[in-house]
Amino acid sequence: MSVQAEQNKSGEDANYITGLTFSSDERGILCHGHSLLEKLSVHPIGEGMQWIGNSHGPLFFANYFTGKARQLLDENSHLVGFGDQDFDWEKLKKVEHSYDLNHRYVDYGGLGRYDDFRDGVCCLCWMLYPDGRYFADEDGFGMEDNDEENIYCIIDKNLRIVIPWQPMTDEEMAMNMREAKRKVAGK
Repeated sequence: MSVQAEQNKSGEDANYITGLTFSSDERGILCHGHSLLEKLSVHPIGEGMQWIGNSHGPLFFANYFTGKARQLLDENSHLVGFGDQDFDWEKLKKVEHSYDLNHRYVDYGGLGRYDDFRDGVCCLCWMLYPDGRYFADEDGFGMEDNDEENIYCIIDKNLRIVIPWQPMTDEEMAMNMREAKRKVAGK
């Protein structure tokens, strides 16, 4: 096992772990080589990629074939290993509820995936603020007048951010997924 503090473009640690191996038995897929990851649940998400942990942390992406993992969330639901270049700050200016974004704190729905890995990429989803019904009691009191607010980023099988965190419509998502697949394929 080797814990690497690889630096991304901004000089911030990306929180990689190397030297992992995987096996399976009647309990499911097991991760070996790191004491924390060995205790967490492992879920295959396509193309040899593994989702280790849970949506509120700790949470890791791992590549079965390379034995490398990247931490996404710590045990306190904070995003880790994401530098400023991993956020499209110009597009994020239009985000209405930015408190969790500015503090890199994942609340409400946790961190999730828009879909599993396909053609070398996967889209992560971060709910910044829930639909207004989230705050209502059984009588509807306390409900807010707002839509759910999510931002997304696209990550590749080398655990790199290909498209930075930003709000996306369905059309923008499709366009960004095509662009990410082209980048990963080297086209």
